[in-house]
Order: sequence, then structure tokens, then C-alpha cells
Amino acid sequence: TSSPTNVQVATQDILATVHGAYVTFDGLSFTGANSNAFWNDWDGINNLNIQNCSILFSGINAIKLTGCTNFKIENSTILNSNNIGIRLGDGANPYATIRNNTIQNTGVYPGMGQNGHTSYIGISCPNKGLIAEYNKIINTGYTGIDFTGDSGLIKNNLVDTFCTIKQDGGGIYTQNNTDIDRIIIGNIVLNGIGAASGTNSTSTLAEGIYLDDNAKGVEVSNNSVANCANNGILLHNASNLNIHDNIFYNNFRQFGTQHDPGQQTTIGCSFENNIFFSKSVDQLVGYFVSTTTDITSWGTLDSNYYARPIDDSLTFLISTNWFTTKTNYTLAGWQTYSGFDAHSHKSPKTITDVNDLRFEYNETGSNKTISLPYNYMDV
Repeated sequence: TSSPTNVQVATQDILATVHGAYVTFDGLSFTGANSNAFWNDWDGINNLNIQNCSILFSGINAIKLTGCTNFKIENSTILNSNNIGIRLGDGANPYATIRNNTIQNTGVYPGMGQNGHTSYIGISCPNKGLIAEYNKIINTGYTGIDFTGDSGLIKNNLVDTFCTIKQDGGGIYTQNNTDIDRIIIGNIVLNGIGAASGTNSTSTLAEGIYLDDNAKGVEVSNNSVANCANNGILLHNASNLNIHDNIFYNNFRQFGTQHDPGQQTTIGCSFENNIFFSKSVDQLVGYFVSTTTDITSWGTLDSNYYARPIDDSLTFLISTNWFTTKTNYTLAGWQTYSGFDAHSHKSPKTITDVNDLRFEYNETGSNKTISLPYNYMDV
């Protein structure tokens, strides 16, 4: 209805093409690449550093690197990338460090990203030795952090609001049965939305932490995961896992497993000292699916809390022989059936109103004062 003002139109496909080693970009702003703000087109580049920079409005990816060893990005801001914020996926990019960055509004427009499952992602890295820590990955169309290389460390990140455009993804996602020694520790994962529009599915599939397709050798510890449309943590054909000291709260299911026909069974796992907390009556604590009846051979489960204070009479749903048999269990029934969780507990209190529960997150490093109305529980 009127002439627009303050419109900026990009004229450069790539803003920085890197062909040299030991290059540092410090304190610069890169705005409006038609494709990738940072890009290189052959292997052998090493020790590229980006620090204190802003990378804004990238038509495809903010950063796309091929064969770059020891890449490092710190204290930088990546906003409004149409496909991926940081993509280290084409060729070997080992030993990358991604630290203390904000990656926001990635892949938030349907159709503006690229094809395939490696799209609409905050951080995508299939290479060994990744360190991703102290980052904020906020508002992502699909997965927040996707990593699959061995010896990866995903530590103390905030992943908030993901799977808004595509689903069957996770806040933190890993797979691959050839890679080991991956650690997911101290992260906060919130608000997996799910996006069933355009599909024939009625399910909203967004997992907080997603260990997919033969993932093994992964430690998941001291994470907090809340408000996800499907599972707080999902194990899909995964094995040899160490999952301990985590909190899963107010997800549709707190703890889910699925073993598909012909795939790796869930064996050699340890689940200890976790809190699985279902807030409402329509949330299960555990949902376990197997093609066989091998659920009782998972490994070790003990000293967990399976809390459903609104109604502790239904805690687990077990499906064996690929959905042929479905059985509901209380914690006591699960203990008898499985032989696990001898020292585990259900909710220490009961409630009649889910509004008596809430999740508080302090995003600052300072003390936070929380006001509790008289009807809030001391939980």
C-alpha cells in the first residue's frame, strides 16, 4: 500500500571466502550473504578463528566449512540464517570449538532452508573432537545441536524453542554406531514445539535429547530438559549409554525408548539418579517399545525418581513384540516386571492441581529471587 523504507537487498553470495590457515576475524560484522557468510571450497585449511563478530541475515548458512581443522568461533552472534547457523558437515572438520555464542532465529521460515534432514539446524557437525559449550541456541526450525563425531563434548548450552518448522528432531541430537565417547553434560533444553503441519501425522515429534539410530558410547548427565512435545529423552535403537543425574520435567513423555525391527537393541545401558517428572495427567513417565521382549535386559536402572504427583497409578507404558502387547505399570509393577529400580521412588508428594507446579530457569549468573504464592509446593 506504500513504498517500503529501510529495505536492504543482498548483492554478494559469499562475504568471506577462506583459503588460508591461521586467519582470525575479530570484532567484525557480516550482514546479508545471499548464500553463506563464511565459506571455503577445499580441504587443508586449519586454525580459522572467528571471535567477537556478528553474522546476520544469511540466505543459506552463516558458516559453511569444508575440511577445516581446529576451527574456533567464540563470543559471537549469529542471527537470522535461513538454513544452518554453523555447518561443519562437508568434508572433515575435526576438533572444532564453538564457545559462548548466541545462535538465534535459524531456519524459521518454511521453504527458505535447504532439502534433507541436515537443514534448519543451529549447529551441525558430524566430525570428531567437537567442543560446543556455553552457547545459546534459540528459536530453531529443526534441531538445535546435531553432532555425530566421536569424542564430542556438548556442555552447558541453552537450547530453547526448536522443531518449530520441521519435526522428528531434538534439542540435542546424535546418532551413528561407529562413533563413541560422546558427552552431553550440563545443558538446559526447553520448549521442543513439534510441527505436524503439512503431514498426515497428529503427533508433535520434538525430543529434548535424542539418541538416534544406533548411537552408542554416549554419556548424558546433569542436564535439565523441560516442556518438549514428545520425549524428554528418546533412545532409538541406541545402546551402551550412561544416563545419570538428569532432570526431565513436563515433557509429553519424560523417558522413551524404541527398538525397531532388525536394529540395535537397547543393551549395556545405565540409568541412575535421574528425575523423571510428569506434570499433568496426560503425561507418561516412561514409554518403552521393543520388537521383542528384551526390555528386561537393558542393563542397570536404579535410584531414579519416577514422579507423577497428579496421579501415580499410571507411570509406565510398555509395548513388546512391536506394539502387539501393551501394558501399563505403576512403579511397583515396573519393578516386579523388569527387576530394575529396586531403590527408585515415585513422587514424594501428591497434588490435585497442576498449577501447584512450575519450572524456574535463571538465565543469569546472579542470584534470583522467586516469589511463591501460598499454593505452590515446596518441591
